[in-house]
Amino acid sequence: MRIKHCILITLWLILLNISSSWAQEGSYILKRQIFKMPLTSINISPDGLFLLAGFDDGSFRLLDPDSFVAKLEVEGAHTKAVNAMDMPPKMDFILTAGANQIKLWDRSGKHMFNWTGGHATTIWNAEISSDGLWAVSSAMNKTFLLWDVYNSLLKEKMRGHEDVCMAVCISADNKLIASGGNDQILKIWDLETRQVISQLHGPA
Repeated sequence: MRIKHCILITLWLILLNISSSWAQEGSYILKRQIFKMPLTSINISPDGLFLLAGFDDGSFRLLDPDSFVAKLEVEGAHTKAVNAMDMPPKMDFILTAGANQIKLWDRSGKHMFNWTGGHATTIWNAEISSDGLWAVSSAMNKTFLLWDVYNSLLKEKMRGHEDVCMAVCISADNKLIASGGNDQILKIWDLETRQVISQLHGPA
């Protein structure tokens, strides 16, 4: 009899956990329904107080991560989808990337300047270094670009992949760049010398 009671209690706890999971999932789905257009990029501010959300219509928003209330909305930021967003730890500006342009905005949503002419194809990935001095971006080609943020200059076109470079990022100490592409190669670059210091090949 005691064994049966134990089994019933165990089953009840399992069902309770499943019901709780369903409730949480249902709540999550309801929150997601506030977006009436495809979400094309997402990031979190360094202090965790904002969600950076880019949308298919070229707009972006800074959202409260708990309530999803928009703290900032910028319509028409790009002519096409916003594919990447980032913010440095000082949080004094916002980077957005869409089509073949990268743009910087101040915290109030005022447009500061564009970086154009670097990419001939759609930018898929862009990121700012933690000190706010550098940015990297990749598009549908074999190179990625290194930008001087405060001088608003294209510093260098980084070549080395044999196929499309799909992703690129800067280390937290601002010394290394990692890049990866359709060639199944991960490369680690020295940011100062712009040279590859190690690489990892995927399965043949």
